[in-house]
Amino acid sequence: MSVATVKARLVTIQQNITGVLTAYAQGPNSLSAANMPLFVNLTRKAEVDWKVFGSDMGLETRLYAMQLYVMPFGQGVPGEAEEACELFFPLVRDTFAARPSLEQLLGVQEATFLGDSGVIGLKYPLEGGSLYWGIEFRLQVKEVVERTYANSE
Repeated sequence: MSVATVKARLVTIQQNITGVLTAYAQGPNSLSAANMPLFVNLTRKAEVDWKVFGSDMGLETRLYAMQLYVMPFGQGVPGEAEEACELFFPLVRDTFAARPSLEQLLGVQEATFLGDSGVIGLKYPLEGGSLYWGIEFRLQVKEVVERTYANSE
């Protein structure tokens, strides 16, 4: 199991959410309004418990930020962007709440939908990029990881 495998599964699930046009496991060089609404998945912090399964296996708990970009700032009429974003609150929540093992992804013990940011301005790229209306959804994934010992251990 790897971060890349989990993010690939997130993309597969996200592409089946009504209204989502595109999903990326890793961020592209730029975003196109023609492909929105779209997801960009970011890998966040993790903690590993090496005691839960014994000395050779651990339980890694990692946070994933699933950023949904809905439309560029300044487009549309007042209120349109927020309304477009609000449609995704129940769709994304219910989609991930219904898949607590990310569709039986090998090694995943539990995937927990933690919530969202509300409607916010998201920059892309993160440093000095353009501003978009969107939502950041948070997903916590617990997966079994194997410990490989060095020869001298």
